[in-house]
Amino acid sequence: MSDDHYSGNENGSGHGELENRKSEMHLPTLVADKYETVSVHPLKDREHFVKVGGNKFFEIRPSVLHFQGIQVGKEHKQTVRVTNVSGRSQRLHIIVPDRESGFTLTYPQKLGTMAPGVTQIIHIHIVPKEYKYYSGEVKIHAMSNLRIPLHAYPTICPVKFPKLIDMGNTLLGDEVEREFFLESKIPVRFEYKITTLQYNPNFSVEPLEGGIGPNS
Repeated sequence: MSDDHYSGNENGSGHGELENRKSEMHLPTLVADKYETVSVHPLKDREHFVKVGGNKFFEIRPSVLHFQGIQVGKEHKQTVRVTNVSGRSQRLHIIVPDRESGFTLTYPQKLGTMAPGVTQIIHIHIVPKEYKYYSGEVKIHAMSNLRIPLHAYPTICPVKFPKLIDMGNTLLGDEVEREFFLESKIPVRFEYKITTLQYNPNFSVEPLEGGIGPNS
């Protein structure tokens, strides 16, 4: 080998210069200092779910679920039927409610492709941990997306309000009263409002609105 092609000397200075150049090179790190959040349901994030009840592909019955009179620690269940009303087979993908909503789903049989007239049955469950209002929704991803709103809340059960109030025989000019009480057996305060459907100057109802205390 000629001296023109040798960049170092006999003491190895060329090798030392090569090591220095390596140490000055910018090498990419193998440890990421930033992390991107990956969605559990990418379909839910990129698709729009607005329409309720049905479209030209699917019909949903009932279109909205109300769990009235929920009780803490007790399982409440309702059933939704999603039917293919189009003239050809359709695919659908069911996106479950957020975990924070408290609602869960089960299926007797989970269908992927549905022939015309076939119905997908969905059972919606909730076991309330406290007396409050719960809301969520089931999303149906298909040729045209749909959603099923879910609501669960406590109520005054039963409401013991008379269908008929008999004031009895009353002398002219005398005033007669009848009292009725609204009670709540759960630890939640309820607001009420009474609406007069047909006004009569001979009768009055009061108070027309107010609150019912918890465990009253």
